[in-house]
Amino acid sequence: MAKRPPDAERDVADVSWLVEEALKDRPHPDQPTPDVPNPSRPAPSTAPAPVQPDPVESYTVVGGDDHGDEVASTPIVPPIPPPPSRKPRPKREDDSPRRAPSEPPATVEQVWSRWSEWGATLTTLAIVALSEAFLLSLSISAGLYTLCLFLILLSGAVLIVLAYPIFITLERPVRITPEQAIQDYYDTLSHLMPHYRRMLLLLSSEGRKSGSFSSFAGFKSYWRERRAELRGNRGGRGTPLRFEVADF
Repeated sequence: MAKRPPDAERDVADVSWLVEEALKDRPHPDQPTPDVPNPSRPAPSTAPAPVQPDPVESYTVVGGDDHGDEVASTPIVPPIPPPPSRKPRPKREDDSPRRAPSEPPATVEQVWSRWSEWGATLTTLAIVALSEAFLLSLSISAGLYTLCLFLILLSGAVLIVLAYPIFITLERPVRITPEQAIQDYYDTLSHLMPHYRRMLLLLSSEGRKSGSFSSFAGFKSYWRERRAELRGNRGGRGTPLRFEVADF
């Protein structure tokens, strides 16, 4: 408590010093009033505030070695997503390179068959056989048995000669590729008596454009003359020719 100054008069008390002391103890309005803890209210928690993440997504190692004021921060770069895969555009007919139209393959006008190949030969054999049978019946009815034996031998020889084209063409032609067709073509021409009808059937429409090959008669006449020209004076009609196809 403030003491009364000794020089104060007893009659009149000067209390200005009390006012001054009271003004000193009162806080200034511009100064903040210190918080006085209230015993009836619990003290606020003094736990540290949580660390807010860095907006640039950096991190700080807490509790590591102290390297001074510098804090090494490595920014995390987000992974770059791969570019979206584009579906291949369906190929249109207009995008393909245009090629010059190729020539259509040659076709076969007349399809091979046994009747088309052997029809004329079988007709000839039938006529000859009927004629021989008629002559044999006449000779037997007349009792000429020697003549009958002669007619049998003669008719047999004639039928064998006429059936020769059938004997050499018993194998079916394999016309799968042009190479096989041309091989069969010249194999047939190499016989003593070529089967010209089979040769003509092996030709396509492209091979029948020439004047000699447009008909069977012209085709047969051409190859007979050509074979005689190739044979020349080195042999007669009985000399066979052999044709070989090389480097084809």
